[in-house]
Amino acid sequence: GATLYYLLTGRFPLEGSSGAGMVAAILERVPDAPDRLRGEIPAGLSRTVLRCLAKTPSTRHQTYDELKESLEAFSSRAPVPAAPSVRFLAGLVDYMLLGLLEAPGIWLFPEETEFSVPFAILGAVTALTYGGITEGRWGATPGKALFRLRVSMVSGSPLGIRRAFLRSLLFHAIPLVVSAAGLLLVHLPQVGGADSAGRLLIWGSILLIPAPFLVARRENGWRGIHDRGSSSQVVVRRPIATRSARPTNAPLGVT
Repeated sequence: GATLYYLLTGRFPLEGSSGAGMVAAILERVPDAPDRLRGEIPAGLSRTVLRCLAKTPSTRHQTYDELKESLEAFSSRAPVPAAPSVRFLAGLVDYMLLGLLEAPGIWLFPEETEFSVPFAILGAVTALTYGGITEGRWGATPGKALFRLRVSMVSGSPLGIRRAFLRSLLFHAIPLVVSAAGLLLVHLPQVGGADSAGRLLIWGSILLIPAPFLVARRENGWRGIHDRGSSSQVVVRRPIATRSARPTNAPLGVT
């Protein structure tokens, strides 16, 4: 941590006028965040360095794999955008898991159908929360993690919970709006043909799930509307190097 801090800022994390002063500073003071000293340092990288310098051992990275994963997003090597085919397969896995998560709604609303408002609200909240929490907290949904994909900011910084929820909302926005319009028609009283049209819209909204990818091109890194709107990207997670003098999953500081 101290080495990274010095390389980034050109100064030591803590300084003292004497040996005793240095020891006191290490015990009592918290280093200034690197991005406060140099504005061009990404906030995520700054947090990673400060975590390495945390006074509580349990707060620091516990293994070399974990530390490398945190630093990987700021590597000088350009990330490889995830191919649409791989993202499609990852999405299939995620939608199967979403189906399992939404299954309790059948027992919660035994008298309702897929055309009911409670069931629709449950599905929408589950879908938004699924992507918001998994990508915001761990940088990938289970489907993306299975295919070794990672979601981050374009700058390489971690996405964060708020940005991940925005990304999830933008991805689901079009089918949710169309589905909501269908529900409105289904529940309009005594309007001829409204029920059939509403049901058609609800089922048709499923076909609109890939709509955000209509703007995805190779030259823009296969970024869809939700990627652009949240300043995010989906890239291939680099494999952890195996050539090392010690196991990469060994606790830090263990020889």
